[in-house]
Amino acid sequence: MGATRGTKEARIAKLNAVQSSRKRQWKNKVDEALERMQREGLKINFNTVALEANVSVSYLYKYPEVKCKVAEIRNKQLSMPKPELAQSSTAKSQQKMIARLKDRIKRQGDEINKLESVNQVWAGRVYKMSRDCRLPIVDCRLDPCLKDRGLGL
Repeated sequence: MGATRGTKEARIAKLNAVQSSRKRQWKNKVDEALERMQREGLKINFNTVALEANVSVSYLYKYPEVKCKVAEIRNKQLSMPKPELAQSSTAKSQQKMIARLKDRIKRQGDEINKLESVNQVWAGRVYKMSRDCRLPIVDCRLDPCLKDRGLGL
């Protein structure tokens, strides 16, 4: 019984040594991944760190020192002011855009006026033809019979 106790304790000691060695190895991988991500300016959160270090997210949460380190760096990154993006449109380009839009509005207004005059010409021709043929002019919107047949507008 004494011999088994000695071997059992030896196995436990060996398992603890292997476990602490693996723990150090994985912590080093996480630390290297964090340093690399900070150096490259990548977004740091638990998912991205886990992918970069090739560990599970639950591993990062399992050890409080790793969890605190990732959370601390993430919070620092979030609190840092984001660099201001250069304004893509200056006052001069905005003025050009406004001028183009005003010109477009003017051209569309001219086109509407032209189409209205063409419409009046055609309406006059329809009126003249209906008078020559002595057909009654019917407003489809007002005639209930035409509305029921789907001819009303």
